[in-house]
Amino acid sequence: MFANTKATRPVLNTGVTYSYGVNNADVRIKPFAGVAVSQFNKPKESFIETDNVNSIKLSINGGAGITVAEKVEVKPIVMYAKQDVFNELSYGAVTSFAFDNTNTFHVGLFNRNKDAAVIYAGYQLNKLLIGTSYDVNTSEIKGASKGQGGFEISLVYTPQGKKQVRPLKNQNRLKRKILSHLLNLYRPLFTQLHLRLMVNLPKKKLIYNWRAKDPKFYPAYNKQKLKKNLFR
Repeated sequence: MFANTKATRPVLNTGVTYSYGVNNADVRIKPFAGVAVSQFNKPKESFIETDNVNSIKLSINGGAGITVAEKVEVKPIVMYAKQDVFNELSYGAVTSFAFDNTNTFHVGLFNRNKDAAVIYAGYQLNKLLIGTSYDVNTSEIKGASKGQGGFEISLVYTPQGKKQVRPLKNQNRLKRKILSHLLNLYRPLFTQLHLRLMVNLPKKKLIYNWRAKDPKFYPAYNKQKLKKNLFR
């Protein structure tokens, strides 16, 4: 019989992650990295009243998303985990193919060092990712298992805010050129409207628009003609 019929075992984990260039079409290489510490409070591992506790687990991952074509991205990834005297190293890459409807298809191949090869495939449907993988045993016991592994299915939902896609640099230049052209085209009209609104002001309070007096901007205007046109 167990000493207790129920028990509460709080488990505390923490981690930090870094990424650069996410959702930015101008960035071709998007690096990322993360570190996580699991069970750092060392919770007890059973109902039995003993001092057996779970060891702290350290997980480190890193990689980069590399755009190789307009809608194709290759993402090499390295993952390392250590708990007590055990450690595990996995590495591989995932290739993502984006569709016009914002959905994405993923396919990848990984190797868990001295243990198994992993084949992965997934489909991103907006914020929902459905994935599946299969492990092929490559360890010393592959003779007993005949190389067979196991299927794994994952379902991931990632809530996120509205994407803010930055416009391309060429688009910004084009917008500035169009705006500058429009200002140069309609500036004389704006100046005339400005001067007509000032006609009814007393002569002493009349203020000239410095741009209208500047011959560099309006060679057809000068101070003499401006006064004559205002008070005819």
